[in-house]
Amino acid sequence: MKQILANILIILFFSGFIYAQDNVGTVNQTGDDNAALIDQIGSTNTATITTTGNLNNDDVQKWVNWTSGLSAVMNARGVTQHGDDNLGTIWQDRHRSEAGIAQLGDANIAAITQDDPTNHSWGAENHAFVDQLGNMNISNQNQQGRANSSYMRQVGDNNTADAEQYDYYTSYTRAEQVGDGNSSFQFQEYGDWTGRNYADLYQLGDNNYSSQDQHGHGNEAYSQQLGDLNDGTISQSGDLNIGTIYQDGNSNFGLIHQNGNSNTGTVNQTGDGNHGTVTQSDF
Repeated sequence: MKQILANILIILFFSGFIYAQDNVGTVNQTGDDNAALIDQIGSTNTATITTTGNLNNDDVQKWVNWTSGLSAVMNARGVTQHGDDNLGTIWQDRHRSEAGIAQLGDANIAAITQDDPTNHSWGAENHAFVDQLGNMNISNQNQQGRANSSYMRQVGDNNTADAEQYDYYTSYTRAEQVGDGNSSFQFQEYGDWTGRNYADLYQLGDNNYSSQDQHGHGNEAYSQQLGDLNDGTISQSGDLNIGTIYQDGNSNFGLIHQNGNSNTGTVNQTGDGNHGTVTQSDF
């Protein structure tokens, strides 16, 4: 109870500070041992934290070994927006969840949704972190299930990242985009305690597109794009599949489609204007 009162005082302090700068901060918590922090420095920012359940923690720092070698500690700490015209939203349902969101720039949009609508008795031991350093970036993280993790970092302008997970046990997504105009999509479902899904992508350059779509358990997808205007897609249905796309150059196209179990597909492209496709099925 003392912790809740302390959190309320902190929130009220920041709310008054926010209002003076035409910012809007809203916190709505129901349950025990919840925590929230909104810190906005700038103008016309909007931040929302809504928590239902218990043992949630919106104030988070995460140590991540990013491919780019940038600062390993993410700045995500219960929204935290430093800039103008940013929109950050956190929604958490049930218990043992964490969140993040930090936007250091202007006109960024970030949303984290974590709940378990299909089986609330499991609770939601989810983790999500967003870290956007630049302007006009958009990120979305939607996790429904148990014990999921999703990390996301965008450095530059006009980047878009979307990560969605619907699993029964711990799965892992990580997306890092450094540059301008990059776009990524990650989707995973049906991971369980017999096989966790992994999706990892890294983009360094401008106007790259990367997609990772996995249905089953024990699947792994790895994508790395170095250059501009590259297109890489991994689609896997089944169990224990591994897909890897590496693109170093410009205007390359890579596609891996695997249907079945225990398939391994690799597309390795160096140079410009390459086209590579891998299609495999064990049926």
